[in-house]
Amino acid sequence: MNENNKQLNTNGNLKTVRTYLSDMADTVRQNEISVIKVALAEQNKNERENIYRQEEGTPIKKVMWFIGGAVLIIGSIVGVYFLLNQKTKNTPAQITKEETVISYDETSSINTTDQLTERINSVKKEVGANGSIKFISLSQTVSGVEEKLSVKDLFSSLKFSASPSLIRALSDSYMVGTYTIH
Repeated sequence: MNENNKQLNTNGNLKTVRTYLSDMADTVRQNEISVIKVALAEQNKNERENIYRQEEGTPIKKVMWFIGGAVLIIGSIVGVYFLLNQKTKNTPAQITKEETVISYDETSSINTTDQLTERINSVKKEVGANGSIKFISLSQTVSGVEEKLSVKDLFSSLKFSASPSLIRALSDSYMVGTYTIH
């Protein structure tokens, strides 16, 4: 329908077109509000909106908050990483006492199978406290890793002869040591 054509209502009167201005005028009349009161309310509304806009901050302020938060998060991650690395560096190596059948007072270690008999004899000649037991730990380095000498390797290094069934029957838990008496 064309807006220029006005519709007739059932009584034959023309319908009134409602606008914002006419609605405001009707409201002012019905509620007995003055134009000054409406203007003051509108001014208060604008002031509140301005306060909210100022509280939100400018885009530069928002970017600075974002950068500050990111720096804080990255700084804490780096700090935690640094503390964890310091903790692992400062932990002393734990000295483990090797389990043996007999308790011992002193320890000595030999890390090779070459001239094992002579090395054991040299450790035996070392003077210890009276009544002390010295445990001699025998090990060898295989592929850069130090491991305890097996019974089979111990017998071959000391040039002992034993039947293969005896060597298989023995466990790798053995003790070589000296007892000092003065």
